[in-house]
Amino acid sequence: MLQNFDHAFFVLMSIAAPILVYRSARVARSTAMPRNSNYLRNVVAWTVAPAVLLFKWHSMERPFEELGLAAGVLNASWLVLISTTIAVSAYFLITRTVWGQNRLLGPAFDRNSLHTPGMPEKPAEIPGFAILELAETVSDELIYRAFLWFYLQTFLGTVAAVLIMIAIYVGSEAYRGPAGMARAAVMALGNSALLLMSGAIWAGVAVQLGWRAARTTAVVSRW
Repeated sequence: MLQNFDHAFFVLMSIAAPILVYRSARVARSTAMPRNSNYLRNVVAWTVAPAVLLFKWHSMERPFEELGLAAGVLNASWLVLISTTIAVSAYFLITRTVWGQNRLLGPAFDRNSLHTPGMPEKPAEIPGFAILELAETVSDELIYRAFLWFYLQTFLGTVAAVLIMIAIYVGSEAYRGPAGMARAAVMALGNSALLLMSGAIWAGVAVQLGWRAARTTAVVSRW
């Protein structure tokens, strides 16, 4: 009975966490909170759920390797290469193509709510925003490609796990409109493939960090 409760806890937390984080972003389109304060608020929001899940997992004396938190088949050099390649490619796409300007860079400026704080507008805001981007990236991969993936794959199989995880991820981005949902689908599918190929979540983390670095750099270059 206790084991069944533990399984239910992880499944519900993995599904509920992103929904709770995103839920008010659709309606709160402005905030008077200073950007750095809003960044810190969101760092806390993004780290609480994964921290609870990891603590619970550790208390059950389960190995973290089951969650794809081991090194995997890619070493640090490969992860840096993946992140750098994504960053350079995405930056070129964002800054040198009309599609990138309209579909990728444009929505980056439309971030002004409690749960999607705006991009930095001055150098003093960059450190706080960088910490937020790191927290959001790691939290994303832990929730979707670690905990949620483990239980979906265990009970439903690989194909169903991929499809359901993508559906939940895309649904959590619905407030960003069709373009945001399309980006979420591509990211979820790509990172799921990387998880299957590498056996760990870190390649997905590298991809997300590369994309976020390119987007932030493109925004800062407009100052």
